Order: sequence, then structure tokens, then C-alpha cells
Amino acid sequence: MFGCLVAGRLVQTDAVQVASDKFVFNLPDYENVNHVVVFMLGTVPFPAGMGGAVYFSFPDPASGAPVWQLLGFITNDKPSAIFKISGLKAGEGGAHPFGMMASSSSSPSVAQVGVSVEALDQLAQQIPVSSAVVSTVDSFLQFTQKMLDSLYNFASSFAVSQAQMTPNPTETFIPSSCILKWMMLEVLLFGLLLLGGYFLLHMTLLKLPRCKSTAKLHGKTAIVTGANTGIGKTTAMDLARRGARVIMACRDRQRAEAAIQEIIQETGNSQVIFMQLDLASLQSVRSFAENFLRSESRLDLLINNAGLVNGGQTVDGFGMIFGVNHLGHFLLTVLLLDQLKASGPSRVVNVASKAYTLGNVDFKCLTTHKDLALGSSDYQLFQKYCHSKLCNVLFTYELAKRLQGTNVTCYSLHPGH
Repeated sequence: MFGCLVAGRLVQTDAVQVASDKFVFNLPDYENVNHVVVFMLGTVPFPAGMGGAVYFSFPDPASGAPVWQLLGFITNDKPSAIFKISGLKAGEGGAHPFGMMASSSSSPSVAQVGVSVEALDQLAQQIPVSSAVVSTVDSFLQFTQKMLDSLYNFASSFAVSQAQMTPNPTETFIPSSCILKWMMLEVLLFGLLLLGGYFLLHMTLLKLPRCKSTAKLHGKTAIVTGANTGIGKTTAMDLARRGARVIMACRDRQRAEAAIQEIIQETGNSQVIFMQLDLASLQSVRSFAENFLRSESRLDLLINNAGLVNGGQTVDGFGMIFGVNHLGHFLLTVLLLDQLKASGPSRVVNVASKAYTLGNVDFKCLTTHKDLALGSSDYQLFQKYCHSKLCNVLFTYELAKRLQGTNVTCYSLHPGH
């Protein structure tokens, strides 16, 4: 039911059940242990309303009797915990539920970790020893110091006198102090690298021009594909803030509705609507277009944003990347084109990527088979992603040519530019 883990040792799952609700691990050579992790194995959960109180016991130096101290708790919601025991070795014992069930080992170097299954309300009333709490580092400088200390301690453990060195006592060696100085220099260089990276980021990405438009979109209707997360969600949020009626074209209803609630709460615009769209199915694309045209009277802005870098095939047998990133959006745009023209001036925005410069299109493949843009390795998938982004750009360019003289304008973009 429980496991115990100490750094540098095999996982222990050999807890001895000393009572129906009490379990004990033996922890040999405990004086060399700083931290211990206690966790549930995942096969048997706690009964409803129950949890586990974790105790640590070490033999009293004088009498050899076990000295028990409460470390903390594990529950079904928190099935594992790490405790610091190095500061407990000279501590005083406290109340514990084990009694004489878990007798101390005959060896003074063997400690015990016990788990007592108790009601959660009882656990809430108990106070673990404060020294068992694992400290967290919330400062970069503190983290650096801890890292240096750990490295120094590790290197020092190999230090020997010149007389102890073999096979040649005159053999040279590097003192630990030199390693510490070297590491301090490394940390300094690392800090300078971070500082340089920050200024590079500040002077490039953070200095990019921001959209200063204050235009309002009341009375306008926009479709955003993949609007429940990432760029699509941020775009939908901004459109809603400007007063537009936003159609969230997403595959996952639950995630889309969660995003809608967040957008409505943030913007105060209740005109944010979910419509089912799975770009990996051309039938789903057609159904979406039919539902939209039946329920909405206008379309002012179509943002083809959804994208992925997954392997596999679409419902129709196309490579998933090509099918979702390009083909589904292509069909969606064609099906909604008349509505865009009727609502003009309107826009089609295809979210592409600068990765299109690394792509190419095998036009013969378009007419020979449907397994277009399949890939298995990460490199192949990235290649196919680049190809799909090139398709986005070429589609935008050709669509713009064909729509010259209409009230529909077309754009492709790299996010952030």
C-alpha cells in the first residue's frame, strides 16, 4: 500500500503491517539520510475520509527505545510527501499511535518510518514537527548558493591527503577550494549570460510594436478557430473586449465552455458562442458551416488560427498536420466566402508562421494519394508543420488575388508580427 524512498537507495515497498491500520519501514544507516519520501503505491487508496499520518522513529542513544516524531501526512489527494529527517536525530519524542507494536531494532543504526491510517479530521488536529518541513528556495541567489554548497560538499567527499593518494604519492590533484572558485566563476558567467539574454529579449521581442488600435467591433461577428487556448483564446478575448460577437470554433466543448466563461467574466461581453468544429473531419467542417450560416446573419472576420504538430491521419485519410493546419481551414473559408462577401468589408486572417520559409509543397502528392504530410519522428513532424504553414501563406496569396475588387481582404501572419 505504501512505498518509501531515500536518495541513492532502492525503493522500499516492504512495509511490515504491525496492525490493521499501522505500517512500518525499517530505515538502515539512518544517520546518513537527510530526506525521506513516503508515498502510496496507487493500488489501494485510503478509505473515504481517511488519510495517513507519517512518523519517524530513531533509537534513543541511551536506552535504545524508539523515539517517535510526527513528520506529516499523506492522503488520496496528496499521495506522496517528502520530509527532512536530518534535524530530527536529536529531537524529543512525542505522542504516537504505535505503542509497542513497532519495537526498535537491535541495531542502533536502524530507524523506522511508520504510517498510521487515521480519520482526516483527526489528522487536521495534529501538528507535525517543524524541522521536518522541507524548505523551498524562492531566490535565484539562494538557489545558486545551495547549488555551490552541494557541489562543494560532493567534491570534498573525494578529497584525500597526498599520502593517501595511490599509486604515486607525488601525483598532483586539484584542491576542493579550486573547484569552488571555478564554480563561482561559472555561476558568474552564467549570470552574465542570463543578463545578456534578458537585454536581448528586451531589445527584440519586448520592443516589438504593440497594437494601439482602439477600434470597437460592436455589431461585428468573428469566428476564431482553436479559440479555447493559447493565441486563439487571447485573440477571442481581445475581440470580445472590443464588443464583437465571437464564435468559438473548437473541437472540445468542455474546454471551450470553460474559456467562454473566463472571457465573459473578463470582458463583460456575453456575445461569446461555442460552435463545434473538428478540423480533422471535413464532414465536421461542412456541418459547422451549415450551422453557422443557418444561425448567423453576417460574418465580418474569419481567423483561421487552430494548428497542431501531431502525427497520424485525419478522418479523411490526410496527414493530421496538413489536414488540420491547412485543408480544414481551406474548406471552411470556401464555404463561408459568400457570407464574407455579403458582410463586407470583411477579412480572412490565416495564422501562419515564419517556419513557412523552411517548407515546400509536393503538388504531385495532392493528386496521387491522401497520405499527405505524414510524419513519425519529431524532425519529420516539424518538416510537415513547415509545409502546412507554407500552404497557409500560398492559400492567402492566391485568395487575395481572386478577391481583388471585392470587400474581402486576406492576411497571413506570424504571431506577434
